[in-house]
Amino acid sequence: MTPALLVLGLGGLDVALDEPFRSAAACAGCHPDEVADWERSRHRASWSNELMFEGYVQETRRFCVTCHAPLREQVDEVLANTPFYRSRDPGSGVPPTAMAPEPMASEGVTCVVCHLREGRVLAVDGAGAHRFTDAPELASAELCGSCHQFPVAGFVDGRMVPTDTPMQGTYDEWRRWAEATGDDRVCQDCHLPAGRHLFRGAHDLDWLRSSVRVVREGHELVVSTVDVGHDLPSGDLFRALTLEVDAGHGFVEVARFARSFGEAFDEALGGSVKVLTADTSLRPGVPRRVVVREGARWRLRYHFASELDEVRGRLPLDEIVVTLVEGSSDH
Repeated sequence: MTPALLVLGLGGLDVALDEPFRSAAACAGCHPDEVADWERSRHRASWSNELMFEGYVQETRRFCVTCHAPLREQVDEVLANTPFYRSRDPGSGVPPTAMAPEPMASEGVTCVVCHLREGRVLAVDGAGAHRFTDAPELASAELCGSCHQFPVAGFVDGRMVPTDTPMQGTYDEWRRWAEATGDDRVCQDCHLPAGRHLFRGAHDLDWLRSSVRVVREGHELVVSTVDVGHDLPSGDLFRALTLEVDAGHGFVEVARFARSFGEAFDEALGGSVKVLTADTSLRPGVPRRVVVREGARWRLRYHFASELDEVRGRLPLDEIVVTLVEGSSDH
């Protein structure tokens, strides 16, 4: 039995993890350090964060829930609130509806999502008093790939079908990097250092800032990643890095590092689906050079949400757009 590929699967969609919900509070008595780390992580807030809330309001799709709150009871809890979520979209026409509590979904990717299968605890090196199954796969990149590698969903005649376009491709990005460099580190080495359940990622701003470098070389700014084993940005399709320059009249975007998407008709599916039109994301070991006017101020910014979200103004702008590094081109 392998724990990998059981949450969504590399190519699967809309599959809730069929395990009973058990709160992290049940684990805290014996595993206080792990639960304390998880409490501060984005896995803990995978369903309850504001960015996810707004995204789900705009597109109330079940397959969003099955990754962000993947246990069966969590999914059912959220789906029962469908009228509430639709009512929060001003354009839906659904009258204001009260939200029922979501205590299970609010735990997001909780302990049992990774550590419980068929009533047995999965562990890499034993689990104390538990009836456990030795699961070295918990330390593999494939485990992470089961949620962080999946295709865009197409909707044709009300049917949801996978497409050939990755919605998240972090696992493939890591594999490409590992093959090119021969580096044997896996996701857990960086994101769960020393076995800690930190699940570090882009929302750890200090860590994010340490992951990029901008240096001046002549009339150019050279932008590169630092010790990153996948593309940057990675993960959500709306994320972007922008290099902006101010030559005296306000900041203007001069380079964007991101994926861009459009719509195309898929003859096999008989409908329009989202397709990748460009990918300018930063790749490990591939510096990007941008000519910048001498004396101009510059800044590199990270965007967690789409340009539409920034314009809509339903989320605090300083929380969804952050400046990672800044300077001027004369020093």
